[in-house]
Amino acid sequence: MALSPRSRRAPSCRVGTLRHKPRMDTGGEREQPLPYRCWLASSRIAVAPIKMSNEPLRQDVDFDRDFWRAYARRDLQEAFRALEDGHIAFGSWERLYLSAAIDHFRYRNFKLAATSAQRIFSERRRQPFAGRFTQEKDLADLRAEYEGLTRREQ
Repeated sequence: MALSPRSRRAPSCRVGTLRHKPRMDTGGEREQPLPYRCWLASSRIAVAPIKMSNEPLRQDVDFDRDFWRAYARRDLQEAFRALEDGHIAFGSWERLYLSAAIDHFRYRNFKLAATSAQRIFSERRRQPFAGRFTQEKDLADLRAEYEGLTRREQ
């Protein structure tokens, strides 16, 4: 079985080629056609080149700790506000998460403190709380403990 002359021909130039070949200039501005018609711009838009900064990287080693401390403070304040205003009932799970957040804050694990404080707001189908607390603490006691930690930290 012989191949037809048509199948032995070189592939067409159109097959596999892109209709739009973007220009990649290293300096100045480059223009790229828009794939749609925009009423704010014409059919072409200028794109500024990417420039690298000569500034050294930030050498602040405490940046992560300060970032997560601020998040933990904010999340704990929101949790206390929601519990005190009555938007969320202060039950066993909320007490557990709030105690965990305060303990993480005390031991300077601010990322886990923020996570534990946020769990107070998640009311996904929780199992009934089967545990028991050894000390009975109410919301005011937990608030006073948190306020003492923040005063000591400043």
